[in-house]
Amino acid sequence: MAKQKSGDVLRITHTNYESIMNGPRDYDLVLLITATDPRVGCHLCTEYNPSFIAIAGEHAKASQGKSNVFFALLDFNEKSRPIFQQMQLQNVPKLYYYPKTAKPTPLTAGFEQMPFMEGSHAENTVNWLLSKFPDHKFSVPLPPTDYASAALTVTFGAVCAYVVYLNLAKVVRNFLGKNVWALASTLTVLMFVSGYMFNSIRDTQYMRYDADKNPIYFVSGHQMQLGVETQIVSFIYGILSIFFVGLVQKLPRSEKLLKNRKAEFAATAAVCVAIFFAYSLLISVFHKKNLGYPYSLANLGVFF
Repeated sequence: MAKQKSGDVLRITHTNYESIMNGPRDYDLVLLITATDPRVGCHLCTEYNPSFIAIAGEHAKASQGKSNVFFALLDFNEKSRPIFQQMQLQNVPKLYYYPKTAKPTPLTAGFEQMPFMEGSHAENTVNWLLSKFPDHKFSVPLPPTDYASAALTVTFGAVCAYVVYLNLAKVVRNFLGKNVWALASTLTVLMFVSGYMFNSIRDTQYMRYDADKNPIYFVSGHQMQLGVETQIVSFIYGILSIFFVGLVQKLPRSEKLLKNRKAEFAATAAVCVAIFFAYSLLISVFHKKNLGYPYSLANLGVFF
């Protein structure tokens, strides 16, 4: 086999997989099986793929092309589908280690698998590879330093600090005001009830697309959600919060409305109607998540 160049990863296809993977092999093979096609909707595959290629490139640089450990990648598409079926794969990504062998071996045997666990998948991969090849060098490549962004961040921070210094008394007074803390509390509650913590823990995908490349904003069930649906739900909750605050706090204290009962009634009715439709929109989202949800108001599911 030709020497693996720096940054190169062998691409397994329907035309070369038998000669590379079935053996015999005088080299060790680290194989990533993935599905980066957006239609598949594998967020972890898309996220992990660059890390795997970068680790392979760092190893090739460290070994100066003299390593007998080769990195390969099998990506799902229509032509590679028979390989996935032959390997009896039900989910991806998979990272396999095939040791060198003097005789032919089937694809479904003779390998070790790395478990994808919580934490940095790149660091987990490096540690797993070092446990298999202690005499080789593996590392996680550092991203290049973006000096322009760093300079912009420092400049922006310095300007903000200077503005705060010039208006320190006003800033302290506003910071201690009840409106600031009420707003901060409301935003915190919205973040927790809308699912941001779930997204952070599960590292959820932002959006999916169907076979016709139409966007999918909601996925059914309570064990999975998308980032965009969290934003939509938090936006609806935010709108409801604004309407309720206006109804309870602002309208009763408006001097113009207090002098005109008809205008007060019209404004109150308008806010109540707005709350009704906003809440109907929220319940329509519940129906998207759980088709058996028994309650409904106005059917606004057509907007999603």
